[in-house]
Amino acid sequence: MCHNFLTRGDVDALSFLKVILRAQDVRECIVSTWCVDMNDIRQLRKWIDERRITQLDLILGEIYVTGRHNFEAADFRQAFDGCENVRVVVARNHSKIMCGRGATFDFLIQTSANINTNPRIENTCLIIPPDDAADDMFTFYEGFFKTVKNISRAI
Repeated sequence: MCHNFLTRGDVDALSFLKVILRAQDVRECIVSTWCVDMNDIRQLRKWIDERRITQLDLILGEIYVTGRHNFEAADFRQAFDGCENVRVVVARNHSKIMCGRGATFDFLIQTSANINTNPRIENTCLIIPPDDAADDMFTFYEGFFKTVKNISRAI
């Protein structure tokens, strides 16, 4: 099942993960984004603390080692302090992908939107694959993102 969305501002990628979490808890989740807001990081941390998301791999863009944003890679380490089930990687990353294994179904979110609300037109595809394809889909993204090297010494 594939749902396509075209939005006009005030909808970020995290909005789609919220939809998934309304339906189920997520055992494993990969979130790849170039840019993220600290309020959204706090939301992810809350979901981790509440066990709505059990395992999180967060792959961020290199903006967090350039100083061009209001916070740096070290701030992410602090935000997830004590969370051994969270892996944060800063890389030369511009992809906007979220995928996960849920209690009831697996999912893939491919979007042009970062995890920060902005007033731009964005496109998103939310895919709930058939059971026989779901494991292959997650394994593909997991295998790829596990090979991404961290360029930040702060994490």
